Amino acid sequence: MFLFGFLSTMALTLIALLLLYVIYVLLYSMLFGAPFAATRNEKMKIMIGLLELKKGDKFVDLGSGDGRIVIAAAKKGVEAHGYEINPVLVFISKYKIKHKNLSGNAFIHWKSYWNVNLNEYTAISVFGIKHIMPSLEKKLMAELRKGRIVSNHFKFPNWKVSKEKENLYLYKI
Repeated sequence: MFLFGFLSTMALTLIALLLLYVIYVLLYSMLFGAPFAATRNEKMKIMIGLLELKKGDKFVDLGSGDGRIVIAAAKKGVEAHGYEINPVLVFISKYKIKHKNLSGNAFIHWKSYWNVNLNEYTAISVFGIKHIMPSLEKKLMAELRKGRIVSNHFKFPNWKVSKEKENLYLYKI
């Protein structure tokens, strides 16, 4: 009887912790980023194409999700980074990068991009959400010396779009 009670308590504790984790990730991403929504392969190829990645570029995906855009950029031969707050997605991304032998070019950081100075990057991708775009625009203007930014679906409020294709917006600073 004692063992059954102990196991029931452990199961309930694990369920409660999992529920708290899900609530935390959802709330945090909704307030400071966007919930995970995978970019379709066709759109990802267009995003990478719009950025015109070349040797010497340093790429970053803000809210890198499952790492697919970081991996695509690394395959172009550039140093590619991703910032992601969801530890499950970070684990998945790192596994995919290792499995594809891209560990020398692709890097995933378990960190909020809001807490990172982005001045070293020359090519940036983001699939944000409308309410963060004004703040992200200010952050990028303050930190970037020059660069190209592609946004999936949501526009920056004050910047002029350099090129647009299928709800993807390229900006040049």
